[in-house]
Amino acid sequence: MTAVALLFSIYQVKPSPFCVLDELDAPLDESNINRFTAVLKRFLDHSQFVVITHNKRTISMADVLYGVTMQERGVSKIVSVRFNKEEGTAVPAGEPANIADAVRGTRAMEGSVNTGQ
Repeated sequence: MTAVALLFSIYQVKPSPFCVLDELDAPLDESNINRFTAVLKRFLDHSQFVVITHNKRTISMADVLYGVTMQERGVSKIVSVRFNKEEGTAVPAGEPANIADAVRGTRAMEGSVNTGQ
């Protein structure tokens, strides 16, 4: 949690419009996950975050969820869900053709990527 605090203190002095956090919450326990998400919410007015996580509590605060699944051997598929916080519902956000489209949040028709495995 000390590293997270240091990161956000630097971010508070000089915020960025965009931030990528790769499994920053992985070593945290439940009480520190709650603290992490509370701090993250304070920065949402100033910045957009891409958070890579496996933690369900961190995922629950997202507006859009992108995931990669393997429906058949050697073929990865990107799936996306847009959350409607007011209604408490989730709807498919379209099928991005590649990771760049997924990050930008654009919709594309092609969803499968052959990984050659």
